[in-house]
Amino acid sequence: MADQATQSTPGQGATEPDGTARRTRAGLAYACTHLDELRGDLRDIQASATAGEPPLLQDLTDAVSAGRPCAAALDAIHAVLLDAGDQLGLYGRVEPGQRGLNLTGVTAAPPASDERLYLCPVNQCSRYSWPAPGPAPSCAITGEGLREGHL
Repeated sequence: MADQATQSTPGQGATEPDGTARRTRAGLAYACTHLDELRGDLRDIQASATAGEPPLLQDLTDAVSAGRPCAAALDAIHAVLLDAGDQLGLYGRVEPGQRGLNLTGVTAAPPASDERLYLCPVNQCSRYSWPAPGPAPSCAITGEGLREGHL
């Protein structure tokens, strides 16, 4: 489509349509902040799997830790959740109040600011955290501290 912009996201490999890259980053941000919940859901679904990390979650953490594209791992988790009867899957959980409404001429980019915040250490997801007393929060997937950035 002519109106669909493309972007290359570090760690995502080849250029993806803007909506796909945004969905991947948002899905990974959700997985990072809800890792224990996803782990429990996948363990319940894959009860016959071996003890330890569910294989689909291990695939995701391996891809992110190695800097490889993770869209396929997120899509697999989404499909398994849907197949198990989860009405939302992974991507429906990202922003339950938002169902993909994109208004023409309205961007999601925030205005420029000197406001500090913490961002994904490997720049693969859209997770952010506001500064608070104590050490910087860590990525639940890689274990690295979130990197400091500005709005």
